[in-house]
Amino acid sequence: MKGRLAEKDKNYALAESEFKQAVEASNQSADAWMALASYYSRRHQTELMLTALHAGIDADAKTAKPHGPALVEGAGLLTRNHLDLPLATQLLRQYLASPNKSADSPAFQVSANLGRLLEQQGDQEGARQQQQAAAALAHAYRPTATGATSH
Repeated sequence: MKGRLAEKDKNYALAESEFKQAVEASNQSADAWMALASYYSRRHQTELMLTALHAGIDADAKTAKPHGPALVEGAGLLTRNHLDLPLATQLLRQYLASPNKSADSPAFQVSANLGRLLEQQGDQEGARQQQQAAAALAHAYRPTATGATSH
């Protein structure tokens, strides 16, 4: 939060410092790394973004519940920046295959995003399959009172 506030105030040195402190305070969590990567993306610092993003992917793999929503954030950063679309595809597939999905990244939305990504890469059949999966998942999507989903 402090990083976003400093960024809003155009105090970029403080913002970067706050995002880096959040990574350390979180014991280098995947989510904190992705927040730092997102900051670098907004600042058009591609190399730093990729470094933080890969650190986030590595941190995710080391957690007790790997392949969580941080991967969706990483895939989104890659896609928005038109970088390494095969890696973005892999991250979304890992998330969808994982039992560690979150209401913040519903499977039907991730599946739809994967479909669009596959279409961009020329995989029309894969895109069609993902769009069908997204439609089926959206039909069955029901958020629970605690924010978890049935999928």
